[in-house]
Amino acid sequence: MVAVIAGPDEMVGRSLPFSELSDCPYVVLLGEPGSGKSTVFETAAKAASRSVTIARALRVSGGQHVESPLFVDALDEDRSEGSKKDKIFQLRDKMLSSSLECWRISCRVEDWRGAADLSALQAATTGAPIVVTQLQNLSVREQAKILTSRGALDPEGFIGQARRHGAASFLECPSSDKMGVLT
Repeated sequence: MVAVIAGPDEMVGRSLPFSELSDCPYVVLLGEPGSGKSTVFETAAKAASRSVTIARALRVSGGQHVESPLFVDALDEDRSEGSKKDKIFQLRDKMLSSSLECWRISCRVEDWRGAADLSALQAATTGAPIVVTQLQNLSVREQAKILTSRGALDPEGFIGQARRHGAASFLECPSSDKMGVLT
């Protein structure tokens, strides 16, 4: 689940599955380190028959044309490498030169520069609003569903035991499913 934190007024404050944003042409996914942003992107890209592109790879790809929908992962990691110059403008120019009608960008919460980043990215849109979301922890219901799909006979008991042993945070993290923690 993601919480919409910026975008059209009717969407702000809503929590919904990332997949429900497929009709929104421009989406930013924010999350804590290791929270599962890349996993969410891999799932969404696969559903759209696309692949995930790392921000740095896109930025330095020269004249290579990219197509919609574009999934750009790890804006934060690209920013931390090399030059102190903000790379979001190079990324924006690359997307703009490809005339993309749909893109998604992921970034760590603490590296997102809010209005400054939105302003830079707005030029790479067709005028539609950019929807900014934040990845949320898995609910108990979502945890139980994953555990059941992995063959757990008593998912509620497993969750309770994890809480008693101080391991609830592993179950709340969306990337825990990918790492096999929920098996």
